[in-house]
Amino acid sequence: LTITGTGFIAGATVDIGGGACAVTTVTSTSITCTAAPHAAGAEIMTVTNVDGQTGTKTPGYTYLDAPTVTSIAPIGGSLAGGTTVTLTGTQFFAGATVSVGGNPCTSPTVLNATSMTCITAAHAAGAVSATVTNIDAQTGTGGTFTYQNGPQVFSSTPTFGPIGGGTDITITGAGFVTGATINIGSNPCTLVTFVGATTYTCRTPLSVTSGPKTITVIHPDTQSATLATGFIYLLAPTVTTVSPSTGALAGGATITLTGTGFFVGATVTVGGLACTSPTVISSTSMTCVVPTSTSGAKAVVVTNTDTQTGTLGSGYTYQGPPTITSVSPSAGAIAGGTVITVTGTNFVTGAVLRMSGTTCATTFVSSVSLTCITPAKAAGVYDMTITNPDTQVGSISGVYTYKAAPTVTSVSPNIGAIAGGTTITITGNNLISGATATVGGTACTSPTVTSLTTMTCVTPAKAAASYPIVVTNSDTQTGSMTNAYTYRAAPTIASIATTSGPIAGGTSIVLTGTGFVTGAVISIGGTNCTTSTFTSATSMTCVSPAKAAGVYAITVTNSDGQPGTLGAVFTYRGAPTVTSISPALGPLTGGTALTITGTGFYGSPTVTISGTTCASVTVVTSTSITCTTVAKAAGTYTLSVTNPDTQVGNLLSAFTYRAPPTISSVSPNSGDVLGGTNITITGTGFIAAPTVTVGGVACTVISVSATSVICTTGANAAGVATAILTNTDGQAGVLASAYTYRAAPTFLSVSPVSGLQAGGTAITITGTGFYTGATVSIDGSACISPTVVSSTSITCTTPSHAGGAVAITVTNADTQAAVSGAVYTYTSIPVLAFQTGTVSPNPPNPDSYGSTSTNITHTYTVKNIGEGNSSSLSVSLSGGNTAAWLIGTDNCTGNIIGAGASCTIQYTFLGAFLTTGSYSTLISVSATSGGSTTNTITGSVP
Repeated sequence: LTITGTGFIAGATVDIGGGACAVTTVTSTSITCTAAPHAAGAEIMTVTNVDGQTGTKTPGYTYLDAPTVTSIAPIGGSLAGGTTVTLTGTQFFAGATVSVGGNPCTSPTVLNATSMTCITAAHAAGAVSATVTNIDAQTGTGGTFTYQNGPQVFSSTPTFGPIGGGTDITITGAGFVTGATINIGSNPCTLVTFVGATTYTCRTPLSVTSGPKTITVIHPDTQSATLATGFIYLLAPTVTTVSPSTGALAGGATITLTGTGFFVGATVTVGGLACTSPTVISSTSMTCVVPTSTSGAKAVVVTNTDTQTGTLGSGYTYQGPPTITSVSPSAGAIAGGTVITVTGTNFVTGAVLRMSGTTCATTFVSSVSLTCITPAKAAGVYDMTITNPDTQVGSISGVYTYKAAPTVTSVSPNIGAIAGGTTITITGNNLISGATATVGGTACTSPTVTSLTTMTCVTPAKAAASYPIVVTNSDTQTGSMTNAYTYRAAPTIASIATTSGPIAGGTSIVLTGTGFVTGAVISIGGTNCTTSTFTSATSMTCVSPAKAAGVYAITVTNSDGQPGTLGAVFTYRGAPTVTSISPALGPLTGGTALTITGTGFYGSPTVTISGTTCASVTVVTSTSITCTTVAKAAGTYTLSVTNPDTQVGNLLSAFTYRAPPTISSVSPNSGDVLGGTNITITGTGFIAAPTVTVGGVACTVISVSATSVICTTGANAAGVATAILTNTDGQAGVLASAYTYRAAPTFLSVSPVSGLQAGGTAITITGTGFYTGATVSIDGSACISPTVVSSTSITCTTPSHAGGAVAITVTNADTQAAVSGAVYTYTSIPVLAFQTGTVSPNPPNPDSYGSTSTNITHTYTVKNIGEGNSSSLSVSLSGGNTAAWLIGTDNCTGNIIGAGASCTIQYTFLGAFLTTGSYSTLISVSATSGGSTTNTITGSVP
């Protein structure tokens, strides 16, 4: 091995999968060594320098098993070589080489680890093995390949068969081996059997084309041999005609068959029975003698010696003697010359007809029909016979009558239209089939003789006048009648007085025109009028019949059958229908523009709503009318459309007159100027999809019932607003001063600004926009007994709260709120209060000394009812008549009062020293740390 890398030094060792690789040379970038034996597989390679440092490659080296060869395909080939073989085995690697029988195989190609190909070299005959040598010099030998000479083909038997295949043939030759394939032309032979080195058998395949084909024998080693024109595919015979194609039941007739593919030795059957004396004249013609058989058409089958057949279905018909069933016409002129058609059975070409022994010029039409031209005979009834070429005879007695010239005695009807087309019946004598008629020299069409005394035809067009009728029999004899038929002009309709009516009929119609006659019948759209009355040649009347809606032609048909028609002039109209109206409701005052939808509207119909006529009726289309309602009492009514023909269409409960809606209340009746307040409007007469405004601003409708609407207010200026609800019929309900838009309240101040944590402090909040029902919360807790004094003042009593500064929130009933900052403080402060009672030392506040001219002393008790100690107290008199009192004992001034403690002060009213009059002043006690109280005192001197 050569190992490439870096850092290799002399003395380095190499380990591969735990086995030493014997080092021979070392450079800094390359080591060569010889690997030790090892099991197959990828292994780690490690290089270890003498200083103990290592370098590793994973995987570094792969040990491979030797290749194996298990089979060779094909299993043999030519001595000259050149056979491409595929070797199957294991451990084939790119670059592997192959030898077959010791001779190198060219173009070795490894397809994968288990398959490779190569091309054999020339070799002597015999079986050999193949050897695969990988690039690591390991080899594998196996498989068997036989070098041999190719096959030879000498002959085949039989040499022909049907194009459909299936012929078993034997092929002889030399050098045959097992496993050969055999082709007939380009198609493989089936059921190939190796009989021996000189013989194969197989069954021919189907061929697309007929003719000679090459036989090819292909050995498994691809060597082949051919036999040109070894097998001929033959088409099946065909039978196209048989002549004669009919014959007697006794058989014995010689028939000639025409077709293709007839071969000497071919046989014939007729109806499954052998035709005797078959003789092949050529590949397209043969003859035979038909056997005895039963009546009917029989298949004719030709069978060649290769068993292929050709069939002509119903190619030959056996039949009994002819029969005559009818003759038409059955009568003719005594001069003869009448062409008659004879019907019967078993007629054949060459048959001859005779009239009571006199030959009739006969023409073959079919096996059931002949024609002939009658010979001259005296008047009378005669028999007829037919003789086929096979001498079989048929007859019928009294089948044909020779007659004298025809006569005409009457014509019915004897009057008709100048346009012709009238079917008339001509009565006379000696009328025979094929007779024609003329009216005034013009041929009457479709002449039909129904008996010896009657015929019909259709009159031609002629000018108005009377004409003779002439009948000409097929024997050219004629009969006539003068002035036998009269042409009369058809009636015409110029106009009708009434052009429409109801589908029920009953409309009287006057027709004006020409050519009307007594007995004429009037029809409308093919339906006769209920009465038709002749007035004059230019005037008739009728009463219309019932008929489906539509526009119809009107027709007068005279008694001679001639009609006069005026197209699409009378209209049957069905009753109008009313399917819907829009809108379906409106105010009692009327004025609602209605659109009525339905069918059958026309002219100038009237529209009523339960008897009350709708104004300004306009027919827009046959399906749409507009009109305007007039005033009517509240209620739901039927709408009726009456066409000019008095037919009516109704729509029950079609239109509702409604009183205008009313609004009785709005709740809540005030809200934010920003809108967004859901209000409930209560009242009557509300209908779906009303519009609502409050103060002229839309209120968005949420839900509607007949007595209640919920909507959401829009933004508006502050103030009292009118609520208006407008129904879809335009009627509105109004409630003035229904709702007040209020601005949010504002907060200005609170007094006092602090209080006990236990709560209970009466506070006064000043601001704007306060309304009855407003609530107060202090830091989220409800302030007790909130009272709205005015729109700018609210009082309440504080709830308990932990110490600290808190916010105050005032919330109006409309949920608008004013929120202060931390304006109120819960703290442990002193709270000074005069203790009141009825007499000193707890006198009332205010305290009266009464009317006296003496000095009177009262004691006042001041208590710290707060939650903290006061600072030093100060006491003073202020306002009024401070000199009227003299302070006495005072243990309050300069003292500190703890929570719950008290002090007293004495004041003396100096009534003995004062002049007559009334006196008053105010005692104030306060502490600099917070807390104060006052008491008013009064006295008088008589």
